[in-house]
Amino acid sequence: MGAIMLTQIRNRLRGYDKWIETEAKILSSELTEPDAGLEHNEKRSNLGSPFQWHSTCMIGWTDVSGISHKGTYTVSELSPLFQMYDGQTVPIRYNPACPGEYYLRELCIYQATSTIRGMLSIASFAFILSMFAFSLWRDFHRFFLSK
Repeated sequence: MGAIMLTQIRNRLRGYDKWIETEAKILSSELTEPDAGLEHNEKRSNLGSPFQWHSTCMIGWTDVSGISHKGTYTVSELSPLFQMYDGQTVPIRYNPACPGEYYLRELCIYQATSTIRGMLSIASFAFILSMFAFSLWRDFHRFFLSK
């Protein structure tokens, strides 16, 4: 829920709410294997692996003057945009001053969620590390102060 609120605030600050709304068509969709490019002996099993499948989609839309535009986006399998395929449509907004610029709400929510998830992971790691350091400090002082 927090990612959606952050996205709405960002949209207003950047003026995306004033951009023209339209439907973009998925022109192509390509899946990338999680461990693509790794040698056979370097490939990991998907159990506990940080690798995820990725989807790269090319979208196309027509502006109010009838000119066609294209754009691409890449998401992991955690995004609702991951399972989009050729011929489907997604709602976008494009910049009236530069119709080749587009805004895809679900993509922004996915990016915000990924950022928040990363920040929480770092904060959790820092908290655990500080608790471990405090425990060592406390034990060290107990040992030397008790003698």
